[in-house]
Amino acid sequence: MSRNLPVDPNTLICPDYSADEYATARADFTSDAITNALAAQILSKAWTVTNNADKAIWKREIDRVVAEKVEALRVLSEAETTRTQASIAEKQEEEKEAVRKNCSKFLPIPKRTAPLVPSVIPSAYALRKLAKGDYLEMYYFTNEGLAEAKKTTADDEAMLPITDAVTKAMSWIPAAAKRDSSTVIPDGELSWNQFYITMPRMLQAMSNARWVPERITMLSEFWAALINHPYRSSPAEVDNQTLLVYQAEQRLNWHHAIDTPEGAWDIGIIEPTLLRETRQRVSDDHEARINAELRFRVSFLFCFLIFSSPPVLQRKQPVLRQGFKNIGQSRLHSLVQWHHVHSGITSTAASHLHEYHTHISTTSVSISHRHYIHTLLLPK
Repeated sequence: MSRNLPVDPNTLICPDYSADEYATARADFTSDAITNALAAQILSKAWTVTNNADKAIWKREIDRVVAEKVEALRVLSEAETTRTQASIAEKQEEEKEAVRKNCSKFLPIPKRTAPLVPSVIPSAYALRKLAKGDYLEMYYFTNEGLAEAKKTTADDEAMLPITDAVTKAMSWIPAAAKRDSSTVIPDGELSWNQFYITMPRMLQAMSNARWVPERITMLSEFWAALINHPYRSSPAEVDNQTLLVYQAEQRLNWHHAIDTPEGAWDIGIIEPTLLRETRQRVSDDHEARINAELRFRVSFLFCFLIFSSPPVLQRKQPVLRQGFKNIGQSRLHSLVQWHHVHSGITSTAASHLHEYHTHISTTSVSISHRHYIHTLLLPK
């Protein structure tokens, strides 16, 4: 075992140095004062001392070898433990990945009857946006949006191509991350009924997505402030629409500002100046739509007058009278002026209009409507 000791010294027995075979060895120690017996004792003691030293060397060597073997076993054990732990961790990670990819497969199902109220299950796109804390249109939580989500069965691993509008480069995104923008109604165009239905659903979805409670509270206060604002009880359609447009614009701006250096603000506080500016824009748009609609009606009636003969005009007098009534007397003259600028009038049409004007002069048609026909007959 030892590098210098071929035999374990613990197994050796001290020789009998008094035997004849050790006579030569005893002779080296015998003298007048040292007998053979004393020389044998000296040789036995010398052997014992040497044997004890060899035993110590042997023991140290045995301890070294044992320590090396123990260390080797420890290293092997640790390596095996590491491999086992790595294998367990790998399996656990595979299980987590399987649960992540197919979470619905592993969700526990309680033993209960079907709920009387259907669950609110938005689209995968909506859930992804809320999970990231991004802006999301309220449409996805309307009845129409939830119904649309039931029809969507996009695979999470399916990929769809998209083309950049500027560079024309094509890239791929998950199908569930893409929305069908053609069906989404902007927040500003939602009805108040849709708005009322959507608010609690979105707040609950934000809570489920673990939004910061302070943000959820801000949005809740924001929507409550809009509902309780005097504009909401106003009979004017413009006032009601202003609140919806303000909500749409400010919530979008608020979300975009969160990641900017300046940061966002307490959206729950209604800003009067911004609200007035919003109302002015909504009012202007409303007026423009009404004017466009009235111009269409005038053009329609004008075309009817152009292509109809006097007898037909006489038979259709109730229809024309109702058309004039729908236009409204307060807007009649300004629209006539617009019509002269944008339309021509043929001699045939003028003849028809003249005959019809002569006919209605003796009827109960209002003076403003007679003036309208008379104005069409005037040269440009």
